[in-house]
Amino acid sequence: MDVMKSFSKVLLLVLAVFLAACSSGNDPDNTTIPEVPDGLVGYWIGSNFFYINQADTTERVDLAEFGVVFSIIVNPDSSYSSTTLFLGQTIEEEGTISISQDILTFTQPSDQVRIGKFTLDGTAMDIRFEEEAFDFNQDGIDDPAILDITMEKQTR
Repeated sequence: MDVMKSFSKVLLLVLAVFLAACSSGNDPDNTTIPEVPDGLVGYWIGSNFFYINQADTTERVDLAEFGVVFSIIVNPDSSYSSTTLFLGQTIEEEGTISISQDILTFTQPSDQVRIGKFTLDGTAMDIRFEEEAFDFNQDGIDDPAILDITMEKQTR
């Protein structure tokens, strides 16, 4: 059960960050948010959702094995919305997404930011967040981690 508590805590944090990036794109500074490339626009479902221990990269936790389902809709106007399902709970958030070369930046309305390196190959996208934390050994102390997510683009 301790593993589930740790997963719940980490998942809620991950979901909060992703979902917060799905805002309507209100811009208090009245600056223009660049549009995202056509290849990134659409409905994506996570197929892999791994936490990797930075101290021992062979140690991985696959959150999908614990029932985590993640999806995100990326719109042409740089807004996005995401949904995470975990332990019967649905977490939804909105925000904006920006791109600079191979870096995706998710910004929530609360100005919380999550930055990840991404690759896009047709209908497959990988995002890697280097500055994460996860309690791999269940000692109550989070360890430095990498969050690696693979998503597949869906047709509606």
